[in-house]
Amino acid sequence: MFVAAGRLDEAATIYLGALDSEDWRGPALLLAQEYPPTLHETQIGRDLASQWQLLLERPQVRAAILRVGRIESFDIVRP
Repeated sequence: MFVAAGRLDEAATIYLGALDSEDWRGPALLLAQEYPPTLHETQIGRDLASQWQLLLERPQVRAAILRVGRIESFDIVRP
């Protein structure tokens, strides 16, 4: 919700907490992975993805991700 509202400071705090939690680390790392945009993505979806990317590019967020996992790019396209 904070990402969608553009409140990236609050979103970063929550996301960093999730990365530190053994229970939430897996789902948090899954959100950091890079996938191609869908064919029928809406403007709202593009805006949310843009805000999420801004969050992931923050140095403290990037460092926390790399401390507990990694970010990979998946070029998955439907036939």
